[in-house]
Amino acid sequence: MDKLFDNGIPIVYKICIVNIYPPAKKGRMDKQMILEDLRNKILSDQYPQGTPLIERDLCTIYGVSRTPIREILWSLVTDGIVEQRSTRGFSVVKFEFNQIVDIFQTREALEGMAARLACNRLDQKYHEQLSNLRAELQQVDIYTNSTQGVELGRKMHNLVFEIASNNLLTDFHKKVGYLAALTTNMTKQNIKTEKESQQHHLAIIDAILGGDAEQSEKQMRNHLRVTCQNIISFYNGAVFKIL
Repeated sequence: MDKLFDNGIPIVYKICIVNIYPPAKKGRMDKQMILEDLRNKILSDQYPQGTPLIERDLCTIYGVSRTPIREILWSLVTDGIVEQRSTRGFSVVKFEFNQIVDIFQTREALEGMAARLACNRLDQKYHEQLSNLRAELQQVDIYTNSTQGVELGRKMHNLVFEIASNNLLTDFHKKVGYLAALTTNMTKQNIKTEKESQQHHLAIIDAILGGDAEQSEKQMRNHLRVTCQNIISFYNGAVFKIL
């Protein structure tokens, strides 16, 4: 706010009003860009589980009409990370315990096989990438930088699928991966779980680098099963046996 003076006496104030929303036209994102941006905000926990997604607010934020926003929200429903509420609105999905178990059991099947295939299809290029990733993981202090540990863990899981080189497995993993990202946000609240995950990731990498397909699958399955158990125990205050 700028003062205007006449002979040293303030006579008027010039007030600048700032629009808190992005411009509706200049540099506006198209529908695909909005979809990816909103999906990333959900997966990165900027919109936590259970957060209402108000169509009117999203229209204002992105500078588009309600029709593309509604289509985007339905795409995210298909991804499994948004749900339609009984009031006909939308919100970020909030998992029940049985849904968490379903996600991890599915991941066990997919990622266990991916680890086995990765072990058999490891070439020199991927051997080097996996070795470098292991060195990064080992150096992370989970107690002071759990976020980096989470990101490197996610990178390891994705790299295993890349090495496995099975298109169908990768397609299934992409869908389950959105759900897995939301459960990963839950583990960030529990440093003990992240510390255990760090050790599991190192064991998985060692098995793959060592060429032991059976151990690679076993370590991956054990990692996912223990993580599922820890999430449920942490949030429910009880211990469940995950079959």
